[in-house]
Amino acid sequence: MIESILLFPGMILHELAHALACILLGVKVTRTKLWGPTGASVTHQATTGWKNFLVSIAPFFVNTPLALLSFYIGHAGVHYFAFIELEPILKIMLFYWLGVSFSFFAFPSETDLKSGWRTLWKHYANRMLFGKGIISAFLHWITAPLLFPAWIVLTVFGLINHPRMGLLWALALFLATALFVGI
Repeated sequence: MIESILLFPGMILHELAHALACILLGVKVTRTKLWGPTGASVTHQATTGWKNFLVSIAPFFVNTPLALLSFYIGHAGVHYFAFIELEPILKIMLFYWLGVSFSFFAFPSETDLKSGWRTLWKHYANRMLFGKGIISAFLHWITAPLLFPAWIVLTVFGLINHPRMGLLWALALFLATALFVGI
C-alpha cells in the first residue's frame, strides 16, 4: 500500500502497459483502474493464450525502458529540460523518483503471471487434444516447444516478483545508466 502511494507513476504506467498491449493485440478492455491505495487493474475480454501471455508481461517491456530513460535524464540530461522550472537538484530528484517508480512496478504481478500461464496452458491443452480439429491439433503440437520459453519467462518473473526485487531492479537500472553516462 505504501509503495502504491509513494510510487504511483509506476503503478499507473504498469496498468497502462497492460491496456496498451490489449489495444495493440485487438483485445477489448472492459474496465481500467489505474491507481488506488489498495491496487490497480485492467480487466479485458477473454482472449487466446498467447495474447493473454503478452498482455501479462507487457509492463516489463514498457516500464523498464522508461525507467532507463528517466535515470538517464537524471544522470546526464537534466539541463536539456529547461522548460521545467525547478532547481537542477529538484529536476534530478524528480527523474530519479520516476526511474525508481517505473522500475519498481516493471514486473508483472502475481495475478498477471497466473493468468498468463493458465490461459496459455488451457489454450494449448484444449487444442492439442483435438478439441478444435486435426489441423489445429497438429499445429499446436508443432508449436508446443514455444511453451517452454514462455514458462521460463513466467517462472523467472514469478521468482523475482517481490517488492525488494523491484527496488533491486531500480538499483540495477540506476547503476547501469550511471555507468553508461560515465558518472
